[in-house]
Amino acid sequence: MEIKNNRIIENKTYLYLTPVISYYGKDLSIRLGKIFKHAIGIGDSIMPLNYVSNNTIFILFKTDLVNVIMHDFIIWFRKQSYYVTDYAFDNIKTGNKHMIVLKIPNKYYQTMTNFKLGKYSGMYNQSEIKKFFKINSNTFNVLTREKETLKKYVDEINREWDTNFEYEEWDAEIDHPPVSKEEVFNYEQ
Repeated sequence: MEIKNNRIIENKTYLYLTPVISYYGKDLSIRLGKIFKHAIGIGDSIMPLNYVSNNTIFILFKTDLVNVIMHDFIIWFRKQSYYVTDYAFDNIKTGNKHMIVLKIPNKYYQTMTNFKLGKYSGMYNQSEIKKFFKINSNTFNVLTREKETLKKYVDEINREWDTNFEYEEWDAEIDHPPVSKEEVFNYEQ
C-alpha cells in the first residue's frame, strides 16, 4: 500500500469495512473524525501473526500539526475494550505517522471473512447496507448487486479478458476481490 501525504487511500477496506467501526459508538467516530487518516487496512506485514488476529482493522494517522489531539486520542483509545495495539509507523523521532489497531466487533467476524474472500454482497444485510452506505453510491450498488453496476462490471470483465459473459448469467460478485498489496501495510510479494 503506497501512502500519500494529505490524501486518504480509498482502498477496498476503506470502501467496504469502515462502517463496522461505527458499532463502537459515536464517541469513537467523532474522535476519529478529528484526526487525518492516511489509510485503513486489514493488516501490517511487520506485525507478528500470533500477535494480531485476522479480525482487526489498522488505521494509519498523520500526527504532525495535531499532536495534542492525537496524544489525547491515543491515551483514550488505549483504555477501550477494542484496543489491540498502537505504534509509530515511521521514524519514532522525526516521523509523522502513527498506527492504531482495533478489534472488529464479534458481530462482524463473518463480514470480515466475506470481505477477504471478495464476497461483498454477503457482507451486510439489507438494513445494514441502507444504514451504512449512501444509496446509489458505487459501494452501495456493489453490495446490493444493482443491475446497471452489474452490467458495467460484466462489460469490463468481457473487455479485460476477451470473454462474452451475459449479464443474466453472471452470479459472481461485481467488484474485484481485495488484493493484499492494497489492503495490507508494508506488504511485500
